[in-house]
Amino acid sequence: MQILADCIPRSGGNHNPVSLSKVLQFYGFDTQHQIDVLNSWIVGNADYGVPRYKFALKGDALNFVIPTTVVSDIAKAIQDKATPAM
Repeated sequence: MQILADCIPRSGGNHNPVSLSKVLQFYGFDTQHQIDVLNSWIVGNADYGVPRYKFALKGDALNFVIPTTVVSDIAKAIQDKATPAM
């Protein structure tokens, strides 16, 4: 959850408190390009994404995400698909 709370506003989303029950559109993510930017923060940002916690995600781990994806589904995917960083 902390990864999403950090990455959503920094990748272009609004600064509403992040809730697991909201969809990404609530935070201003209306286009696939905006989703791709968020995904790149989650997957690759060393300060706020999964690398911060010494984990990694494959580049396609979050390909299912669209503007109507519920934040809890993203959090679950991060938890289920993260592997220890090499």
